[in-house]
Amino acid sequence: LTRLNWALSQTAGYEGVATFMGSGFVEDEAKLNPILDTLHQRNLIILDTNRTPTSALPSLANIKGISYFEADRKIDTVAARTAIDRQLLALEAIAKEKGHAIGLAFPYPVTFQRLRAWLPSLEKKGLKLSPISGLN
Repeated sequence: LTRLNWALSQTAGYEGVATFMGSGFVEDEAKLNPILDTLHQRNLIILDTNRTPTSALPSLANIKGISYFEADRKIDTVAARTAIDRQLLALEAIAKEKGHAIGLAFPYPVTFQRLRAWLPSLEKKGLKLSPISGLN
């Protein structure tokens, strides 16, 4: 909790937090409760980047009234042009099926390159890019 509050105090303008690793942590309701209470007090969302079947996070977030989202794709697990392009196409298909899709990316130069090439194509496909807060 101290680390969370410190991290949140280091910047402004964020909409929420994302999980990163820590599958054991998200299974422990006692550990999650104070974290989720803080997120609720700050009106922040939580993005689960790697949901595990035994995670308590979705149900606890719902109980506490916290907006909870799960990532649909990690687009640059393989940081190569063709692999990223495939993941972006898969993200498009998910968005068309579900009405939205959430993609994760690292700040690799190749990721930015592929995103710059991909983004202009979204409008003619009937898709648009928005921040995750737009799903609330």
